[in-house]
Formats: sequence, structure tokens, C-alpha cells
Amino acid sequence: MLLLFSLQALMAGVALLLLATPFVRSQQTLLAKNYVLIALATLLLSGLIYGLLRDGPGLNAWFAGGKEHYQLLETFNKLGGVDGAIMTLQKYLMAHPHDPKAWNILGKLYLTRQDEANAKLAFDQAQSLQHPG
Repeated sequence: MLLLFSLQALMAGVALLLLATPFVRSQQTLLAKNYVLIALATLLLSGLIYGLLRDGPGLNAWFAGGKEHYQLLETFNKLGGVDGAIMTLQKYLMAHPHDPKAWNILGKLYLTRQDEANAKLAFDQAQSLQHPG
């Protein structure tokens, strides 16, 4: 985590120097100094506020969630991606045709393939199972 914040501070410093370069080149050194001082003060103040109010467990959970999402996406792709998921759901729905959640998921998968006709059929089936009548 320290490495991440160190790299962020380094990038912010380089960005500040790059932004101050036109002021220095145009001989407006007072304006350049004021700009750099205000920018540094803003960075330091925001760092101080973050240091006082940060949510370490929340930030760690956010990073862990990203890792879990990536792993889930890799597993999804190994199982055949959208096409594989559609085939799996179609097989499931042959055995369980009254599952509205499965029909809804199937509709969403069809939408990812831009197959609007089949998506509408799946959503209509899910709707009719959720609200019979």
C-alpha cells in the first residue's frame, strides 16, 4: 500500500512540475512559485485529510473485491464466456423451465450478444413466471 501511495505522490509531483514549466519559461517566476506552492499545499492538505479519515479496512475490501472480480471473470471466460453461459443456462432451463431468475439471466446474456429477439423472449418468460396471470 505504501508503494502505491509513493507512486501516486511521485506522479503528482511530476505533473506539477510539468504544469509549472510554461510559467517558468515565460519569466513569470512569481506566478510559477505561487502555483507550485498552492498545488503542493493542496496535495499535502488532501493527504493529511485522507490520513485522518481513511478507511483502511474498506480500502482493503475494495482491493480484494477487485481481485475476486478478476478471478471470477477469468473463470467465466475459461468456461466459454457468454456463449458457454448461454448454453449452460439453456440446458438448465430444459430441466427447470419455471425458474424466472434463470430466464432473466439468459435475457441479459442475450443482450450482451445484441440478440434482442431472444433477449425479449427470455425476459417475457421471466416476467410471466414472476407474475402469472
